Amino acid sequence: MAANAALVESLKAGLLCNDSDLEQEEGRWQVQGDPTEGALIASAYKGGLTGLRQECTRVDSLPFESQHQYMATLHRTKTGTVLYIKGAVEVILSQSNEALDAVGQVVALDAEAVHAAADRMAAKGLRVLAFARREFPRTRRASRTTT
Repeated sequence: MAANAALVESLKAGLLCNDSDLEQEEGRWQVQGDPTEGALIASAYKGGLTGLRQECTRVDSLPFESQHQYMATLHRTKTGTVLYIKGAVEVILSQSNEALDAVGQVVALDAEAVHAAADRMAAKGLRVLAFARREFPRTRRASRTTT
């Protein structure tokens, strides 16, 4: 897989912000849960992210609810905590103002271009989701001393 940072982060979000599983039964892979989530897991595995769920422990989640049109999961990592969100393009974009480019640089979000691309994909009958991430780096707690 080419090292496209935005693609890798999308695969991570799709894998971690996910309540389904893939299990092998009688030599065939079976989705346990939602088929769209199963496709996200398969894509991440094909992208080489097979050990990520073990590395990023889920500590909390907000399940998908149709009135909100997104789900969110919070994960503990080696460097801190990461929140991943997956949902309807318009909902995720309404809460975002930055994006990652192909090399991993944070750039201003061009919501109009994203909406146009999502509309083109939806017009072809494709299921379109958006992903977002927020990092909370681990901080050192100030030690309290008494004298």
